[in-house]
Amino acid sequence: MALEDNFYLLSFDNDKTIQYINSKDPSSSNEQDDEGFEEAFNFTEEFPDIITSGLWVSNDCFVYTNSKGHIYYLIG
Repeated sequence: MALEDNFYLLSFDNDKTIQYINSKDPSSSNEQDDEGFEEAFNFTEEFPDIITSGLWVSNDCFVYTNSKGHIYYLIG
């Protein structure tokens, strides 16, 4: 998740998301949950950098450029 001054690396919890979807009442499917499901993501790490563009090369490698035009990558 990229913000103005920094960005956060989050991991997606598929199991919790499936449990949440299965627990929803199908008869209330017309109602939309404005809050979403925050437990679907887990905080991994915070980086004090400004991302101008980024691309996931695989499930484990994120390549991005910062506001100074430098190219970086995160693995793992």
